[in-house]
Order: sequence, then structure tokens, then C-alpha cells
Amino acid sequence: MSRISTFLFPLIAALMPAVALAQVTDGEALPPIPEQPPDPVSSSLLDGMLLMSSEAMIMLVAGVILSFVTSVLVKQAWSDDIKAGIYFAICIVFGLVYTLTLDEWNTADAGRRILLVLVAGTLFYQLFKGPMQAVTTRSDGFTSGLTIGRK
Repeated sequence: MSRISTFLFPLIAALMPAVALAQVTDGEALPPIPEQPPDPVSSSLLDGMLLMSSEAMIMLVAGVILSFVTSVLVKQAWSDDIKAGIYFAICIVFGLVYTLTLDEWNTADAGRRILLVLVAGTLFYQLFKGPMQAVTTRSDGFTSGLTIGRK
């Protein structure tokens, strides 16, 4: 079987372009050649961000802001699961409230908004994990000094 396959597979690979050309030239006209070649597609990150919709940019900025706000609200002593759950709940609430304010309810759009906010905030937190934990620690010290009714 291996001897047959060593001869058969290269033969098939060599005949594939001929089969493709035979399908195009059996009476059909070739498509016209464009007068001007299409613009090259840039793959830079900045070009991708410039082509994003304004709503997607709002969701990314909201994710960064909500990540910062969550780091102020949570305590450093809480477990990572609780912190992640709180941030996930905040992202869900933000996505749902934003979708409800647009006067058109679409579950797919709400899910996309929640996902964009969640991913943007998580990436921002992971990128600046040290400074964000420092903010959480400082906010713990600030909020522990504030007690109601203390003289």
C-alpha cells in the first residue's frame, strides 16, 4: 500500500492544477482583469482599532474603566474567585443596561457587549496586574478608616 501511495499522491497533486484550469476553460469566459489592483489589507493593530465601530470602542473603554472601579471596590483579602465573580456581574449589568438604553433589545448584541467589556477589562487587569493590586491595597486602607458613627 505504501508503494502505491508514494506514486499516487504526487500524481494527484500534479494533476490538480490541470483539473482546476479545465473547469474554468470549458466554455466559460474568464472574469475581467481589474484596471486597478485592490488596496493591500494592513494587518497592524492600529489599523484594526481605527476600523472598529464606535460602539466597540465604547465597550473597550468601559471594560478598562470597570476594571479600575472593581479594583477599588473589592478587598485584597477576598479570594480571586469572588473578585472575578464581582467583575463578571458588573460586566453583565453594564452590558444589559447599555443594551436597554438603546431602545432595541437584541440578545446577541447584549452578549457581544458583555463579552467585549469582560475581555477588555480582564486583559487590562492582567496587563497592569501589579499597579491594579496596589490600587486595591490602597483602597482597602482608605475604606477601612471610614466607619459610620466613629468619633
